[in-house]
Amino acid sequence: MGQTIVRRYSPASADQSQIVINIYSSESPRVAMVTDPGVTRCGRLRMQLDDAAADHQGGGGGGGGGERRPREVETTMTFGDTEIRVSALEVATGRSVRACVEFLGIISV
Repeated sequence: MGQTIVRRYSPASADQSQIVINIYSSESPRVAMVTDPGVTRCGRLRMQLDDAAADHQGGGGGGGGGERRPREVETTMTFGDTEIRVSALEVATGRSVRACVEFLGIISV
């Protein structure tokens, strides 16, 4: 309880327009795959990605060569007693989305 996990992900392709993060639960501590018995999806976080973020100029070194930086989405999951608070931050733009997954249902924040 109270544990926070932070991960960074990149879209699979440069022209990807959104990222979807599915959240799964299981009573078993030995789950390996979401297709294992007893695993259910309990939430989904969907974020539209900014096209301009894909075209940000690389920093440093003069001359604007149109260099693309990898787009990253940083996810944070904080585990509470009966809920998981989830957020996703598009690193290049600072835009974020949040959700709260309660094990009695799903409530958006």
